[in-house]
Amino acid sequence: MRPILKHFTFVTLFASFVFTAHASNNKIFLLSKEDLSNTQWEQIKNCDRLLLMIPGVSSGDLAQAKLFLENIRVRSNHTLACFYDWEKNDITRKIASPSSTKAAANRLFNFCNKMHNQETKIDIIAHSAGTIVTNKTAQIIFEHKSAVRFNHVLLLGTALDSKESLAELRGVSSKILNIHSTNDKVNRNINDADGVLEALQTNDFQNMDMSYSLSGRTIRHYEFLSSHPENWVIYSRFLSNGKQIQTTHNSSLESDLASIHSFVQSKPKRTADSLNFIAQLINDDKHEKCFYGVVLCGILKVREHLERLKELLKRDTPLYLRKEIYQAIGNFELGQEVPFLKNARKNDAECAEVLRDILRSLKRKRVR
Repeated sequence: MRPILKHFTFVTLFASFVFTAHASNNKIFLLSKEDLSNTQWEQIKNCDRLLLMIPGVSSGDLAQAKLFLENIRVRSNHTLACFYDWEKNDITRKIASPSSTKAAANRLFNFCNKMHNQETKIDIIAHSAGTIVTNKTAQIIFEHKSAVRFNHVLLLGTALDSKESLAELRGVSSKILNIHSTNDKVNRNINDADGVLEALQTNDFQNMDMSYSLSGRTIRHYEFLSSHPENWVIYSRFLSNGKQIQTTHNSSLESDLASIHSFVQSKPKRTADSLNFIAQLINDDKHEKCFYGVVLCGILKVREHLERLKELLKRDTPLYLRKEIYQAIGNFELGQEVPFLKNARKNDAECAEVLRDILRSLKRKRVR
């Protein structure tokens, strides 16, 4: 993940992530080799729903990770969330060695085991090598005949072998969802070409293909942890109630993000109602709703809003919204906009990779 504030030092960013143990508004704790404070343990013991995030070989920028986790926590109605910075500063974590993942799994088991007498529901979101740690934790639970159980387990960009039995993980989890992408190099290099886990083929244990976003953006390994409305809606829905987003044709502007997401996912047709809905969304003050208006604009090729999209780029626009605006302009397939997109690639470094994909696609389609 790319840093939000490039001029800040790592120490500053780290400090912004780790709240003071006694802060009353602290909803996210950092788990590592250091013990949690008594105050933090007291809060955990009194919470009804706990969200655990287990990252891969890198925690990325911790301020960005906090933003991502907090957005999911709030939308999935979790009381608290813990970010597990396993084996930090250990070089073996960088290669996800068996020793580091086993040590991380043991520490996570001890944490969960300390809680198992409570009624707290534990939900997990694991990315990349974090999926290995999660699976090994389940194996340790079985080895110790522990009563620890997980509620909903979300696997992203899994580093598990496609033929892994996952017997223990299935045995200790109510529901598991593996979201994978054919454009994820980790999926392609470690499991099969698609990232499908063969053990997850039932109603409660499933795979979900997310190779492209609703707008058509390519989903790569790091994109699973990007903080934007599409990820918020999909992840929080599953972590909240174990369900995937269903398509619907309800396009009420008063609908929540999940309903708007479902409407966009239904691939609506270009009608007077949908065009009116797009106009309202791209003019909405809330960036989250504007995001889906931009996505719809690109999907339905509503070129008459081109200038409005460019106008949105001139403001203090969130990164996730800028990416969707460029994608929508690319979807318009207008040769005269190619220079604009090329210039944007030079001047908007955070969106350079998205713009590269867009320009490559236009070149293949001979749009000049």
